[in-house]
Formats: sequence, structure tokens, C-alpha cells
Amino acid sequence: MNNFRNQIALTYDGTLAPGNGVSLRTISYTVPHIQRAFDKSVYFLHYNELRKFSTLPAVLHAEGDLYIYALEKGSLKFPFLSDLAKGVPELFNSFMAQPYEQAAHEVIIPGSIIQTDLETNKIHAAMGNLEPVTQEQLLENEAEHKRAFAQAAVMKDMSLALGVVRKTQGAILNLAVDSEKGAQEYEFNQINASRFARLATTKRLEDAVIYTGRITGLEKVRGNSRFAYSAKFLSRATNAESKILILDYDDALKLHPYNLRDKDISIWGAPISTYGSFDPIRGDFVFVDMFQE
Repeated sequence: MNNFRNQIALTYDGTLAPGNGVSLRTISYTVPHIQRAFDKSVYFLHYNELRKFSTLPAVLHAEGDLYIYALEKGSLKFPFLSDLAKGVPELFNSFMAQPYEQAAHEVIIPGSIIQTDLETNKIHAAMGNLEPVTQEQLLENEAEHKRAFAQAAVMKDMSLALGVVRKTQGAILNLAVDSEKGAQEYEFNQINASRFARLATTKRLEDAVIYTGRITGLEKVRGNSRFAYSAKFLSRATNAESKILILDYDDALKLHPYNLRDKDISIWGAPISTYGSFDPIRGDFVFVDMFQE
């Protein structure tokens, strides 16, 4: 145990730990997501980027592993000991500090916000008011997106870990993260856990940019999605595939002539963001309109 540098304490309290006990189901709902949040912090620290579908290579697992050595009574407390890569606790705390503070206050986000964002983009496209920024230009300024995207990914995992708190009245979950700059505690109850989730999961649309590439599959979306169609898009700039979400039949008709054709097209697409960030290489975007020179 003397070889470990860090201690991270996860405490279950209130109705999550009746009689100083916690169910295995509750543990399974929380701990794996917290582990993934630290894995993503390690990944970003090593590669200075985090992409959609990125996973921590096995060779780096030791730098993010959390170990349980002894349980302490009280509310039920898990003192995880770790040998986290240097800088990971500080990075994790920097990711969590602002959204945790924001979750202490009411978070009001209209349910139709993504629809409003799309209507705004469509109006600007029709009036020729969109700034002609290409995906290539977006990638030139990618450095500013990398940290924000990594933060949003960590927040998403923490929001998943808090699912059991949001569903259980009287539940309290406390995560204390030790670092060289001092320990930080994040205590969540049903109210601020719900607010944190709204911050971490609400999707918005950024200003539309010009995507050039090929449509490699167009299909109708099943179920009750606000977008009736979707398509696969192979970008000329990155040679990576993204998903295009398409509002309705009229928009699908605009793209249909180019589906599965060996020809590049240019379209206005609005990147889908969470907590103000998105992956400019593989991230999903919403079709706004065809781009005309």
C-alpha cells in the first residue's frame, strides 16, 4: 500500500447506505463509470486529445486503476488507493470544478433548444448569413476543442455514475479526489445530481460549418427521434466517418441524389455539442442545407 500516491474516497450516504450497507447493484451502477472518467483523464493526459469511441489502451491501465483495500464504516465509504499518472487527479478536478459549481444553482434549459438552434441555422443559411468556415479550417483550430471535448466526456461518465442518486430520494454520493494541489470533494444529492446531468447531457447545435465529402448511406430513423432520417458521411478532410442527422423528408430529398455516389458534395452542417464542445473529426452533425458557392 505504501507504493500508492493517491487516495480517492467514494462515500455512499443517506438512502443509498441503509444500515451501513450498500447493494451490489448500486455499486455496479456507479463505480464502472467513475473508473471510465479517470481512464479518459489518463488518455487525455497522454495524447492531448480524446475522440469519440476512444478507449484507454491496456498498457496504460495501471495509470488509471483504482484499488479497494479496506472498507470504512460510517455511511459506506470506499477508500480507493491508486497510482494514477502524475497530473491525473489535478486534471480530473479541473474538469469537474466548474460544472459542479454550476450544479449548485438551478439549471434551466428549454426542452426544444436543439430545435431552436436548427431553425436559427436554417434561417441564416437561407439568408446567406452563415460564416463560410470549412471543416478544414475548424481542424486548424482544433487545439481549443480538445480539452473541452475531454471535459465533456468525463462529465458524461460522472453523470452516468450519478444515475442512482437521481432516482433515489434521500440519496447522497460523495467523491473526494486527492491531488498535489489538495483534495476536492464532490457531494451529490438528488437535486444537484439532476442539475449536473442537464449540464453534461444537454445537446445543442453550434454554428453551421461547411462539410465536404460523400454520403455513404441514407436511411429512415426508427422510433420517436426528432430527426426522421440519418446518413453516414465520409469526410474528405479527415477520411473519417460521421453521422448526419436529418430533420425531415424534404431535407432527405436534398441529399438523396448524392447517396452512394462516387462524388463529393459540400453541405452546411451544425455540429452537435454537449457542454459547448464537440469532436470536429468524428462528431455527429445536423444537416442544415446544401452549400452553394
